Amino acid sequence: KFGLMINDKNRINAAEDQLISIIEPLSQSDDHDFLEEALNSAIQIKLHHKSPESTLEYSQELARLLDDVPFRPAKQDSAYSLFQVFNALDQQKEAKPYLQMAYDWITLVAENTENESWRQSWFENARRNKEILEVAAEWGIS
Repeated sequence: KFGLMINDKNRINAAEDQLISIIEPLSQSDDHDFLEEALNSAIQIKLHHKSPESTLEYSQELARLLDDVPFRPAKQDSAYSLFQVFNALDQQKEAKPYLQMAYDWITLVAENTENESWRQSWFENARRNKEILEVAAEWGIS
C-alpha cells in the first residue's frame, strides 16, 4: 500500500511538471482552451497537495483568461477552481464571486437547454456541476 502511495505521488509530481512546462508556451498562444485546462489541472494538483499559496500565479492567469474571454465552454470549472483557491486561503470575500460566477454559468446554460433530460444531465452529470450547486447552496447562493 505504501508503494502505491509513493507511485501515485510520483505520477502526480510528473503530471505537475508536465503541466508547468506547457503553461508558459500556451499562455503566449491563442489556444485558450488548452491553457484553461492546463491551469485548472495545475491548480487542482496544488490544492490536492494542500498548497493553495503556490496556486496564485496560475490563479491570476486563469482569472485574466476568464476576464479576457468571458464565454468559455467550461467557465464553471475555472470559476470554481478560483473559488477553491481563495476559500482555501481563507479569503471568502474574494472566493464568493467566483462561486457565484460558476453557479450563474451553470444556470445560464440550463436555462438555454430546451431538452429536459439534457438539462438534468447538465446539473447532475457534467464534470463538477453537482458539487458546485451543492456548495453554492451552502454559501446561500441560489
